[in-house]
Amino acid sequence: TCKFKIIGAAPYFWDSPYAGNNPITYTDPDGLETWEPLTHKILWKRAFSTGAVVAGEITNNNRVVGVCFEKAVGQIFNLPKNHTGFSSSVRTNCVEPDFVGSNSLTTISTDSIQNISYFPTGVFIEAKTSKVIDLDGSTPLQMKAMIDACSNQKSNDGKISGEYGTACLFLITLYDSEISPDLKQYATTKGVNVYHFKALYDKDSPNRIKLTPGILINIPINSKDIIPIPIKIKVGTGNLDF
Repeated sequence: TCKFKIIGAAPYFWDSPYAGNNPITYTDPDGLETWEPLTHKILWKRAFSTGAVVAGEITNNNRVVGVCFEKAVGQIFNLPKNHTGFSSSVRTNCVEPDFVGSNSLTTISTDSIQNISYFPTGVFIEAKTSKVIDLDGSTPLQMKAMIDACSNQKSNDGKISGEYGTACLFLITLYDSEISPDLKQYATTKGVNVYHFKALYDKDSPNRIKLTPGILINIPINSKDIIPIPIKIKVGTGNLDF
């Protein structure tokens, strides 16, 4: 029996500003588009210059910038804000990923009988503006609980996503953000694929952003010998509401 998981983004192992490092989804035939890495310095400079944040109000400033980036990511994926809490064994409070998507698993038996398992909540999408994303995230153990919950999502026929290698966490960050080794390691042991997407901005229209293709940053352990066949997801652009 062969099993194939269908997930939302193909892993790439290089970065290029041309067409957002994705000339299939984004085209730039005349080379005139001006996409550049959206770093922390550039984002915060933009936020201060527009008056969206003010000096001295650190907590509120972080909230404003985070919400603005999150909304733009929702536009990119064309997904509504998630308000559903998911339980985990890590903490008592439920965890709410910013957005939730679906994926599927196709099983083909030796006699060519095909079965498709559908995971309606198999992809968690989280937007982060911090410089380092670790297991705590924005609240204690937030990302650890999110990974744990992601690994326990069920398909229409009762399969557990972490056991079948279909669990996916999309981390959407600024271009110079880093993912901590402990987050990668925990996701690996829980059978969760972590894809890292980095933000780019248009120099001619600084509020307009898009993402580099997602890079798979870990090799998750699953108990079902899954053969991954990554496919691209359809994404667009978003606008920073500063």
